[in-house]
Parts: sequence; structure tokens; C-alpha cells
Amino acid sequence: MDFLFFLKSYTCYKFKAKDEYSLHSPFMFDFFVNGLKKPCKSKDIYFDSKLKNIIPKSKSLRKFLFKAFQYFKSQDIEVVYVKKDDFSLDCIENFKSYSSNTAIVIEGIYKNKSNYNLWKSLQANQDFKICSDFFDFGFVFLTDKPLKKQNYVLRKR
Repeated sequence: MDFLFFLKSYTCYKFKAKDEYSLHSPFMFDFFVNGLKKPCKSKDIYFDSKLKNIIPKSKSLRKFLFKAFQYFKSQDIEVVYVKKDDFSLDCIENFKSYSSNTAIVIEGIYKNKSNYNLWKSLQANQDFKICSDFFDFGFVFLTDKPLKKQNYVLRKR
């Protein structure tokens, strides 16, 4: 990993990141408040068997993903997880084939410059209505609701 790229990206992220008070979309506000900010004890964390292979080593990232996945499950939103090494241009083209009620979680959007450039092109694509940057993960929401294109840079907590 290029340390200077990472440092610059993290510094920019810290200055741009907002909390729930800057969210104007009711969907994103609900996701942030009722999903990500919901209290969770570490002993409550249990991932489905199909998600076990994606559990990060960091306890805080495990908690973050667990709360997000629990929220998606409660809202009947399908989850597609993309590992940082699998994120490619072909992967972005495949995203368009998913159903309209899908959340795509992309790991390592700042891992390197190529992943970052792919993330920026994904954000610019009009087919993906809502993109959320949490630095360690990027969330893309596919919905058939008539929403205008929105990109968010949000704090994890």
C-alpha cells in the first residue's frame, strides 16, 4: 500500500466526513441512525454462514459490518459483498444486473489508487443512486425509488 496515498486519502476523508445531521435522504438517515448507530454488544455479533468468510480482523469493523448487515436484513435488502482484491471494472458492470433492492458493500476503496479511481467512477455513474463512503467500506444502494443521485462521505461512529 502506498503510504502517502493512504495518508492523503485519510486526511481528506476526515475533513469531508459528516454525521447523521447532514443527511437529507430519509433512507440514508434511517440507515445511519437505526442501523449504524444502534448499540451493539460484541458478544451479540453473529454473522450468517454465508458471510463468515468476510469478517474483518478489527473488532470495530466487525461491529460496523454486523450492524449494517442486521439493518439490511430487517429491511429485506439483499447484500452483495466485494472483497478489496475482487473490485474491478468488470465487477462494476456486474452491479447493474442486481435487483433493485440491493446493497453492495465494497471493501478497501482506498486500498490503492486503482481501487480509488474505480470508486470515483462508480460514484459518477448515474445508474447507482446512492453511494456512501465510510473509508474502510463503500456502500452502493440500488433502488427503483425515484431518488436523485447522492454521494455521501460519512463517519462510521
